[in-house]
Amino acid sequence: TQKPRYESRLTFALDEGSSGGGLSGAAALAAQFGLLSGGSSDVFAGDNIIEIMRSRRIVETILLSVDSSQKKPVTMIEWFFDFTNRREKMDKHPYLNQVHFPPGQAKSNFTRLQDSVLFTIYDEFAKNKLFISRPDRKLNIVEVKVQSENEEFTKKFTDKLVAEANRFYTEIRSKKSLQTLAILEERIGMLKGGLN
Repeated sequence: TQKPRYESRLTFALDEGSSGGGLSGAAALAAQFGLLSGGSSDVFAGDNIIEIMRSRRIVETILLSVDSSQKKPVTMIEWFFDFTNRREKMDKHPYLNQVHFPPGQAKSNFTRLQDSVLFTIYDEFAKNKLFISRPDRKLNIVEVKVQSENEEFTKKFTDKLVAEANRFYTEIRSKKSLQTLAILEERIGMLKGGLN
């Protein structure tokens, strides 16, 4: 009597980079000489990763990403509208029938109505369809669960969510490492000049 509801689960271990080496070793060296400030706090430590993965930026990025497994390339949000029959209801509405999310449209070009609809769907996912937790508080294991009425969509949304969080993590880490390296290179040049 119930409609099918699929759940996709994915668990991963979060490496907080406490082992050192590589550029983290360079960061430690820079900190010893007083070249870096701010302590050892990490934006991805503890429960921060949960809030990052649940954030509007990450979830909306997934909703606007393109999937090619359908008959034609379609954004995840349009696919969601189709299998939940919302597109049918939206097409009957005098304003919502104009709201579409075609592949490749930049978010900066969205109308206020598109932005409002996107936020409404993000909010629904954040509250009712996306569950991210650390089952054991002593471990750095994160569990991601996504629920929806479409099996393939559920699996793909989960994979895309973890891939996007990983891309964001790499981007932030690389940026921090490059900043540290730039500071060290600048100081090394000054020290070399002083020695000469």
